Amino acid sequence: MKTNGKPSETILRIRGLVIPDPTSLRKRIGLLEINRAEFNFGNILDTEVKRDSILIRNSSDKEMELIFESPEEAADNFKLEPGMNPLPSGETCFIYGELHGDPEGEYGFVRYRYTFYDKHNPEKQRGGIQVSYNQSEDFSAWTNEQKAKAPNIRFSQTTCDFGEKSRKELIECVFEFTNTGLSDLIIRDVRKASFIKFVRMDECVKPGEKGELVFDVSLTRSQGEFIRYITVTTNCPGRKKNKLTIRGKIVDR
Repeated sequence: MKTNGKPSETILRIRGLVIPDPTSLRKRIGLLEINRAEFNFGNILDTEVKRDSILIRNSSDKEMELIFESPEEAADNFKLEPGMNPLPSGETCFIYGELHGDPEGEYGFVRYRYTFYDKHNPEKQRGGIQVSYNQSEDFSAWTNEQKAKAPNIRFSQTTCDFGEKSRKELIECVFEFTNTGLSDLIIRDVRKASFIKFVRMDECVKPGEKGELVFDVSLTRSQGEFIRYITVTTNCPGRKKNKLTIRGKIVDR
């Protein structure tokens, strides 16, 4: 909201918990009903905490005791806890998920899948709950001293134009950059299309030093004019996200 007063801009936030509609439950594992099978936290800052819940119901005539198994890639900053376990016959409860932003954790898009089953189900039918989020750095928490000594990324070129090529060729694209700031530059995340293969990168670059991002591009399924983008996320407050372009023309008919 903007006004002609001071401050001129005010941010209003609405918080709360959305209670799922019990009628939306659908069977996921045996006779356990669940309204959805994902904790999607969206964008989260590394200083933020987000909570969500999934509604479940035991529609069997026996007690259920849910066993949750976390994958190896699961982060320590996520907690999953059922509101009631064991879950009596006919009872409904929530599975709670709590995600803490983690400056020491993985930045960019993160996704993994928990599996679970009913301990009393002899067939051990398994269900799954997916956890996903996109973590970015909270620069508002930086001190004035940190901002004054911040890193800065400067690419020598942001477009790789390979000209006219056959789709049988494999193209190597190299993007050179320099850290023109006063502290270490860290590449937090790189987003690209599946047929752009990451080869190597200089993940941490000292002040005044140069680094490279190197990709191989497969043109097998391309035709005509070709243009694709790569998004690079860094720890630079002024240039957190950088878009790189790969373009050219496939001459095979």
